[in-house]
Amino acid sequence: MPWRGAEYEGEFPSLGWSLIEWWEEHLKVPAGPLYGEPFRLTNDQVQFWVRFYRVTERGQRVYRRGCRMGPKGKGKSPEGAMYCIGEFAGPVVFDGWDANGEPVGRMRDFPIVQVAAVSEEQDHNLYGPLREMLAESRLSADNGGFVDLGKTRVEFKDGRPGKIEPVSASHGAREGQQLTAAALEETGLWFPSKGGPKLAATLRRNATKTNGSTVEFTNPPAIGEGSVAEATMEAADKGAPGLLFDCAQGTYVEDFKKVENHKAVVKALKEAYDDGSGKPVPWVDVERVYSDLLDPDTTEADGYRFFFGIPRKAENRAFDAKQFDALAEPNEQARVWFEPGYRFAEVSPSGIPENEPCLLAFDGARTRDCAVFTAWTFGDVPKHHHVASWTRPWNATADYQHPRAEYKAAATEFIATHNCVLFAFDSSFHQLESLYEDWVTEFGEFDDGLMLEFPTASGQRMDRAIKQILEDTREGLYRHDGHPLVTEHVHNAVLAKQPGGRWLTLVKEKDSLKIDAAVTLTFGYDLIPLARTASAELVPMAGWA
Repeated sequence: MPWRGAEYEGEFPSLGWSLIEWWEEHLKVPAGPLYGEPFRLTNDQVQFWVRFYRVTERGQRVYRRGCRMGPKGKGKSPEGAMYCIGEFAGPVVFDGWDANGEPVGRMRDFPIVQVAAVSEEQDHNLYGPLREMLAESRLSADNGGFVDLGKTRVEFKDGRPGKIEPVSASHGAREGQQLTAAALEETGLWFPSKGGPKLAATLRRNATKTNGSTVEFTNPPAIGEGSVAEATMEAADKGAPGLLFDCAQGTYVEDFKKVENHKAVVKALKEAYDDGSGKPVPWVDVERVYSDLLDPDTTEADGYRFFFGIPRKAENRAFDAKQFDALAEPNEQARVWFEPGYRFAEVSPSGIPENEPCLLAFDGARTRDCAVFTAWTFGDVPKHHHVASWTRPWNATADYQHPRAEYKAAATEFIATHNCVLFAFDSSFHQLESLYEDWVTEFGEFDDGLMLEFPTASGQRMDRAIKQILEDTREGLYRHDGHPLVTEHVHNAVLAKQPGGRWLTLVKEKDSLKIDAAVTLTFGYDLIPLARTASAELVPMAGWA
């Protein structure tokens, strides 16, 4: 028989009701103050999942993708785990109508569910709660169920086809895979520099093949960084068909750090963490959240995003990510300039034409930061090029150091094969002074040679360089080769005041977000007028070594 028809205004058929019963029957809370208790969805969660699993009167799913956006700590990762488990073993496929005209669901025949992120650390934020939730459930083989839990995947005990797996590889490695569902974890961090938009598009295409679905679980994005979550917000604003977008927000409160605004702030936080019944979700202490807002390390932009659930412009980012990315022109005719033998380096083929004057810039590091060589050519439209970079290996031992011999080899080979008229280095990094002395001996000091110090710790000098490149980025007055490491470092760079509060500098938001290539980009650009003068006065120096 067909659907029984609406019994109240706005009612629609949905597989969500039976799926919610299935979740609550089988799952337990994976962590927090309610650990081990039967999983009970909040009113807010019920409303979303009933809508997401809506079907037409012909039994077709209405939504192919969704987004659950909200403040930190509201339970998005456990909710994402719940979604993945349901798509793996729950009644999510329409299987007709029962005798009462209600939709009936069944398991998928071959469920392939992926927990997707742009880094391994990120996908474990969701995959960890998923394993805990399954381990405590009736579904686990250890509890008499039919699901086997592995560290890297979840499968059926009886060997039937199907799996849940975390994925964090590049979008290319995911293309063409059969996929029935994917949870996209923290898409506010899926930036173009990390391949985020391409990965999201690939996962959605793969889900299309099986009539599957994808859902994002994320904090609100920083506006202007070009993340997947930001693009999803824009798609929702335009009314993209098949997208169910839900963002939990509190009322905007200006000057939320002022004590006299305490009452208004707490009211707004209760709205952001509302469980759908007018009360905050039971696992969140709103007064504790308020104290986190007052922490001096909580910036205004982060406070609105992470606690009020309000997307905000990344006001402390030095570069506008969209403006910078728009200036990318990949090198079409790259030539190999180096000899083999760089064990830890990423060395780019040169996109610099033979005999074209250029300047080389180096930001050194010994152990944890990246070490980077980049170059500028400075014709009518200057262009920035990645030359070589060293990133600490993920499995590095405690005594690891970047190979100084490779630094020296890269500099010597680049200068020997290019018309390099100036070689600048960040002289504020004193742990490499002996290396700089060797280079001065080999290449000579500027004006008689190539070597020139740039003290990035010098407030006035760096302030001028930053303001110039930021203005010229807005005006589109230069180009770059689009190298992913450089792009990532530029996106990471944060604008801050040097001690004393007068001069601008580039800093890291946290240690894992490297900015070294943004530094060479910036001080190298400042030296272009000097390099132009040098190129007019000096004979080509290719073959110097």
